[in-house]
Amino acid sequence: MSETKELLRRGVGGFEPTPDAFERVLVRRDRKQRNRRVAAGVLGIAVFALGALAFVRLLGSERTPASDPANPFEGTWVSTSDLDGGTQTMTVVVSADGAVEITVLDTIATVCGGTASTMTGPDGSRTAPRS
Repeated sequence: MSETKELLRRGVGGFEPTPDAFERVLVRRDRKQRNRRVAAGVLGIAVFALGALAFVRLLGSERTPASDPANPFEGTWVSTSDLDGGTQTMTVVVSADGAVEITVLDTIATVCGGTASTMTGPDGSRTAPRS
């Protein structure tokens, strides 16, 4: 350890700091703090602006009404969020007398050994999947 002290003593023994060294350190610290605050403020403003823009778009978005307001679920619905990677398609058809026919197609049905599956039923009743 004494060798290290001796090397340091020889290296910086004649060093005389400038009179304003401490003030320069304080100025640098203050500048860094100011820059951090400005960056945080800019980030906060950007997040607020994006949130406000999303809110305005949500309120001002044009909604497409159902083709028949009495049967808002009539049509075709597609889902791709199945865990086995399949794509599900549900078709809802309403006949003239008001009867509802639902058909669900799954391209990869785990319960059918990974093959395609079709379920059909009136008025939302459930039938066993067919592979």
